[in-house]
Amino acid sequence: MTIARIFKYFIIIFVIIFFLILLDRLIYMLVSNDSSEPEFKIQGHRPILKEMVVNIESVNPTGTLYTCSKVQTILFKGDRLAFSNHDVWFYKIYFSYGEQVGFLEFENLYRESGGWDRINTIYVVKDDTGIRIEYYPVVSDNRQGRKVSPPVMRLDDFFAQYNIEKADQQFYKEKFYNFFAPDEQQYKKDPLDKAFLQKIEQETLDQKMFYDLDEADIQKMNIPETEKQILIKNVKGHQDLQSCN
Repeated sequence: MTIARIFKYFIIIFVIIFFLILLDRLIYMLVSNDSSEPEFKIQGHRPILKEMVVNIESVNPTGTLYTCSKVQTILFKGDRLAFSNHDVWFYKIYFSYGEQVGFLEFENLYRESGGWDRINTIYVVKDDTGIRIEYYPVVSDNRQGRKVSPPVMRLDDFFAQYNIEKADQQFYKEKFYNFFAPDEQQYKKDPLDKAFLQKIEQETLDQKMFYDLDEADIQKMNIPETEKQILIKNVKGHQDLQSCN
C-alpha cells in the first residue's frame, strides 16, 4: 500500500470521526434545548440497596436571598426510581442505611454540558470505613467531576456535625427516611438561615426592607410588631420576587 493511499484512508477516517462528533452535538442541541439533564440512576450491591433510602434535593437560586428546592426519591428500600431535571444549580443528596445517615452536596458544574458521555449516576460503595456514595456526571473520565460523600454516621452525629438545631431536626430526618414521589414534587421556597435572620434584626428598617424578606421569615424575627407589619406590606408589593415558578 502506497503512502498516498494510506494518507487518503486517514483523511476519510478523520472526516467520518469529525462528522460523527458534529452529529452528536447537533442531536444534543435538538433534544436538550430545554436544559434537560440525563436521568438520575443509582447502582450498587442489591442487599445493601434494599436497606437504603436515597433522596435528591435540587436547589436553584431565585435572584433574591432565597433559593427554591424540591426533594425526589431515587431509591427506597431497594426500589429504584429514575427522573430528570432541568437546569439545576446545586444538588444535595440525603441517604440512610438502617439507623445511619449520609450527606453529599455539590454545585452542578455540568448543568449546561451535554453529549453522549453526560450522565447523572450514583454508586453506593461499601469499604472499611462504611457505606458512602459516589456521584459521576460524565463517563469519559471516571475521575472527572466525581463527588464522594463521607461514610454514613449516626443521625445524632449528623445533627452535631452540621449544627442542626432541635427545632429543625425532624425536617432533616424526613429527608433521610421519607418517600418523595419524583413526579409529584414541586419547587418550594427555602427559609433563610436563623443566624442570617438574627444579623438582619440588628439593621435599620430601611436596610431590612432592602432584603424583600418572606412573610414567614419576618414573623420569626425578634423585632417590634410595627416593623413586622411594614416589612410584610413591603413583601406583598413584590410578590414577583417571592415565587418559585
